[in-house]
Amino acid sequence: MNIEEVDLEASLKAARPFLGHVHLADTNRQALGHGRLDGAGVLSALAEIGYQGYLAFEVFPLPEACTAIRDGLAAVRAAAIGLSL
Repeated sequence: MNIEEVDLEASLKAARPFLGHVHLADTNRQALGHGRLDGAGVLSALAEIGYQGYLAFEVFPLPEACTAIRDGLAAVRAAAIGLSL
């Protein structure tokens, strides 16, 4: 969606009936926070539509796997503060 959609948040809202799980990656396929994706906007849109499905990281293990996991989790936690996810 990041590449093809003009408004990612609006696209997520429109896709609401079809969302079963969401793969999270930044614009460069690294963990959130390592590119230009508005992770807070994505999570806010998911909270707004009442999304209760799975979130999965689909990222390159850069700079290495453990750091990618830690950075991704930290970005999601920071963006999700105050959201009902």
